[in-house]
Amino acid sequence: DWLPLVFLNSLDTEDLCFIALPATRIDPYYAPAIPEEDYLRLETTAEQARDLLALAILTACEDGELTANLLAPVLVNYRNRRGIQVIQSGSRYSHRHPLRPAAEAPPCC
Repeated sequence: DWLPLVFLNSLDTEDLCFIALPATRIDPYYAPAIPEEDYLRLETTAEQARDLLALAILTACEDGELTANLLAPVLVNYRNRRGIQVIQSGSRYSHRHPLRPAAEAPPCC
């Protein structure tokens, strides 16, 4: 179950659209490192981080594999609808995190 999918449409380029998922749907413990200057760009603070939605852009590879970019999430401030892509240097996350439908996921121990 990969819902809810999010469509990010460009306001400037009509044909530009990205498909994304809330990052916590991919990794429930997802916690991106957000630099202070990015909080300023989003017009919020670390104390108000709960107002941010982290989206992972999805990519369909030529071999059919579906991956998510957890290394550079798009952060959206719910309150003012501002968004930016944050590239996390030195992160443990990948820009090609493989996705599998829930039916194909390995069993939990």
